[in-house]
Amino acid sequence: MTAQPAVALPATTSATTPAAKVQADLQASGVAVQFVAAANLGPYQVEVWRLANGLQVVLAPDPDAKALAVHTWVRVGSADEVSGKTGLAHLFEHLMFKATRNNRAGTLDRTLERWGSGANAATWLDWTFFHETIPPTKLGETLVLEADRLANLDLTQVAFASELDVVREERSEVVDNDPDGQIDEALYAAAYGQHPYGHPTIGWDKDLQALTLADAQQFYRQHYNPAMATLVLVGPLDRAEVLRQVHKVYGGLAAQPAPARPPLPAVALGAVKQTLQVEVEAERLLLAYRTVPGDHPDHPALLLLGEVLCNADSSRLQKALLFETQQATACQASMTDLRGPALWELRVVLRPGVRA
Repeated sequence: MTAQPAVALPATTSATTPAAKVQADLQASGVAVQFVAAANLGPYQVEVWRLANGLQVVLAPDPDAKALAVHTWVRVGSADEVSGKTGLAHLFEHLMFKATRNNRAGTLDRTLERWGSGANAATWLDWTFFHETIPPTKLGETLVLEADRLANLDLTQVAFASELDVVREERSEVVDNDPDGQIDEALYAAAYGQHPYGHPTIGWDKDLQALTLADAQQFYRQHYNPAMATLVLVGPLDRAEVLRQVHKVYGGLAAQPAPARPPLPAVALGAVKQTLQVEVEAERLLLAYRTVPGDHPDHPALLLLGEVLCNADSSRLQKALLFETQQATACQASMTDLRGPALWELRVVLRPGVRA
């Protein structure tokens, strides 16, 4: 892949705007970063920048914050997996904490612990992300560690087998031996069928058993590179200084071919009902409605609908089911935020003896 072309400043951004001045000053000193876009977030402005190798950088200054949040989002999730190799995206949530060619396993965690900080990660259908909350003075060291594992992960058979065992044990705990995990897995399989959203992010156990080190190495080469990553920094930031640090650490990483992400197919409509027989003291009811992607203008209204119906003590279904009729012990609504067709979900835990 050739380096992505510089994105011109929007027509509404003149050469005298703060972003344009920062860009001009940086480029004059050999720092090749390009302003892409900006948006207001409360009293502050969020800016998107891009390096020549494709890395996106989102800066969200908050001068009142005492700590700095560092997020690395990678544009790969379980929907990008192929049939028979489910679970790879989530496996890398674990593998990315192993050794690199420059650092032993655990270096990131031990470094953050010395600062009184911590790290974590998550995977879902469309994305994987890694995050730290750090003292602002430790940004440079954190960027070095993050860039290192983005480019130099040392995938060995020992590390691969160890984390694969951890993931299989996690699946056993949170799905196979958890009624709510089984219900969630059945819901997505029923709602999406053969759609890329239909298989579980943690992977089918038969697929996990069949994964190989070669599968993991290919997945890493394909998806973990600057062109697939977005670095998000939130806190007390000096934009120019932060961009200098990011360019110094990430600018030398080679641009790699970014895999094409084909448009997600439509989901076949039609009601589906499924009953699971599991050992529980009280029945569960889980309803889902196929709805719109996260960038659709109706998405905020559907989020609000969940709050009005279910997610507060004064909400209508909580009043009706938990307090007035006392048929249920819990009621929760959620709206998924996806690049493809999403689900609006309603979950109810009934009292013992009450039928779903």
